[in-house]
Amino acid sequence: MLRGLLARDPSARWQWPQLNRWLEGETVDAPASGTAAPERHSSQGLTLGGHSYFRADEFALAAAEHANWEEGRALGQRGGITTWAEQSRLDPSVVAALRRAALLEGIPEDHRHALLLQTLNPDLPFSLRGDIVTPDWLLKNPLEAYEILSAGVIGYLRHSGRERWLVQVADRIQRMRDRAQSLEIVLDEERFRIACLASSRPRYQKVRRRVPTLPQPALACLRLLRRYAEAFSALPRPEVGAAVSQTLARESRLAWKERIEQTHPSLLLDRDSLSSRTNRLEELDGRFVKLNRELIAADSGLREQPSASAWEAVTRLTGPRARRLREFFDAGIEIGLLGLRPVWLMNPDVASRVLPLRAGLFDVVVFDEASQIPVEHALPSLYRAKRVLVSGDEKQMPPTSFFSSRLKSDEDELFDADEIDDAVTDSARAELEDKWKRREIKDCEDLLTLARTCLPATMLEIHYRSNFRELINFSNAAYYSGDLYVPVQNPEERVRRDPPIIVHRVNGTYWNCSNRARRKTASSGRLWVWRANAANRERTCRSL
Repeated sequence: MLRGLLARDPSARWQWPQLNRWLEGETVDAPASGTAAPERHSSQGLTLGGHSYFRADEFALAAAEHANWEEGRALGQRGGITTWAEQSRLDPSVVAALRRAALLEGIPEDHRHALLLQTLNPDLPFSLRGDIVTPDWLLKNPLEAYEILSAGVIGYLRHSGRERWLVQVADRIQRMRDRAQSLEIVLDEERFRIACLASSRPRYQKVRRRVPTLPQPALACLRLLRRYAEAFSALPRPEVGAAVSQTLARESRLAWKERIEQTHPSLLLDRDSLSSRTNRLEELDGRFVKLNRELIAADSGLREQPSASAWEAVTRLTGPRARRLREFFDAGIEIGLLGLRPVWLMNPDVASRVLPLRAGLFDVVVFDEASQIPVEHALPSLYRAKRVLVSGDEKQMPPTSFFSSRLKSDEDELFDADEIDDAVTDSARAELEDKWKRREIKDCEDLLTLARTCLPATMLEIHYRSNFRELINFSNAAYYSGDLYVPVQNPEERVRRDPPIIVHRVNGTYWNCSNRARRKTASSGRLWVWRANAANRERTCRSL
């Protein structure tokens, strides 16, 4: 067949009738092979299949047939073909090409033998075991075909300028791999190889031309549809379009759902899982409280406390030998009072009157509602603290000073700090700056304002006081820029049934320094509402 298809005389080559008869098993006479090029002629013969060949192209044609493939490949592995070419004084370029093919590493011996035969006969197409490698052969033998396109065979063919179509297929495969890698697409190797080898299919060629222009979402959709290729192929052709549309719609909804669940992981919890986690949290919280209690007891030094008689003299708060609170603290601290009771809750005024004036008496002093505490009231407690934590809300109204008098500053008539003369001494400068700092402290309206100027600040974002979000929504938006997190959430039906905010328009008129409608509204005072419940009856009071 190879002789009939590759005859040098075009008029003697097999046409379709001869090829069809050969495929049906008939014996067809092949053209005579006496047209070898003079430079391929040798005076020494090369034996193959019991015949001696003196022309390189004739030997290559015979060695490419399936019957002679194994023997010819063995001859090439022993170096017999290259040696015969050297001894026959063939063209030096042919000999050099044979040596280069023999030295190729990492390729199967069948591929090496095919390259040797092509070197001997440039008109011989790339053939393996008697079969010419064509696009259809690539599809029928995808594994071996991909080895041809991936190994050093392509480099040899590119260098020799032969089988350019194979080189183009290999280049296209590499471009597609690079494109998939840049788009972070994971390739299905088996399907990818088959698609790459289908170079002769017009439909694939059309898709191939469009792939470089497709955006990433379109490529992602194609990658997703690949999972359902077998299911689509089993459907009748008229139903494939509807199936594809339904699949894309379903997958897009699932992707949307997955993105929402990733943004809000709590949606992944079912009722049983949420209940289990809640119970687990309650159990761990109880253990945490118990361990804290044990830790405080262990650190309090109860075992090192004095006898009960020593405490009896200290804790006597009634009777003729009763001690005042200041005396109680003074005596109790010496025998471990703060170890037994490390936490004390009192306002700044009580702390100043009861606690001894000792620097660093407490490890930590916490000021709550610091926006309502004047600085001069907080100073005694600050003196008793090693560390201080100031908590407050600058959005709240400060305490009114209308009915109270503030300390008169002894620095009121001092100069501006920016006007310090450079000629003053260092000691005088330090004294003046100290007075200026005291003046700045006294000018602060409250402890929170002072603390914000010298302490790091953080915001407590969880609002837990309101049983309804509607009570804090306005303040959250108007004053806190929506940064507050309100964990409580009531069903909309309950909010409509029992609204947390009710507006009553009384349409009052201010007359004679009073508001009559206000008096009528105030007279109602409170509204008592009775609500029936299946379990119990709850009486609630709603203040106007």
